[in-house]
Amino acid sequence: MHMHTTPALMVRADVSIGDCLRRMREHESSFCLIINDTDVGPTELVGVFTTGDLMKHIIYIKHGDHWSHPVRTVMSRPIVSLDVSEIHRAGELMLEHEIRHIPIVHSPEVGKREVLGLVSMRDLFRIQMQERRDLKWTGLTLKIGVLTDKNEPLEAHSGKIFSLMKVTLVKVPVIEGKFELKERVDGFFVDLDTLEPGAWQKILKQLNQANDLPRTLVIFDPYQHKPEVVTTLQKLKGATKFAIFEKPINLTEFLQELGQTPKLS
Repeated sequence: MHMHTTPALMVRADVSIGDCLRRMREHESSFCLIINDTDVGPTELVGVFTTGDLMKHIIYIKHGDHWSHPVRTVMSRPIVSLDVSEIHRAGELMLEHEIRHIPIVHSPEVGKREVLGLVSMRDLFRIQMQERRDLKWTGLTLKIGVLTDKNEPLEAHSGKIFSLMKVTLVKVPVIEGKFELKERVDGFFVDLDTLEPGAWQKILKQLNQANDLPRTLVIFDPYQHKPEVVTTLQKLKGATKFAIFEKPINLTEFLQELGQTPKLS
């Protein structure tokens, strides 16, 4: 995995809380690195300040009219950071410490950290998506049959999900709750919320009873269905023929499931 750091918003420790927040707003950032307030020597990381820190100290700041106090008085420390040589551990540390940003530093001396950049959860997700785009199945493209009873283009409700993968979408029309497969596909996809009421039960039954059909990826919004329907769909999560996802779907898990779809010869 090749990772680049994101340019970080850096604010000196002697800058006022109010000025720091203004800079964060200008940069549309919820996170900034606090650096040493001396003009001599390298830029050294001394703390971090987030919107979470603001909420934690808001009573102290607001009621004491401390907007002009230096941001060092409310910054967080000790700092969870990574040396540039260990940047591959960023995701591990985010999970361990329940944070969304990791400063990347270089430590020329013990106790000193020169700021090089920042890795965010968004950066990690972007990398993972890029790896998914580059994923190939024996050099071939997966063909996914989209079950739908609508005449609209497939891109209207499923194209964006599959745009991250090397996939060819094939429309499989559903008529009165049944479908007829006219060409071979490597897997099926169905968004139950786009089907006419009552149609999805017939479709899933047909898919489950056929021994020669590939696996089906199913997504649905639990708030659009009765509790007993949601319970039935949740029970299907353990079935080998279906992969069930509730909206909003975990896109990473969805793509991982799709990546495991075998390419039929």
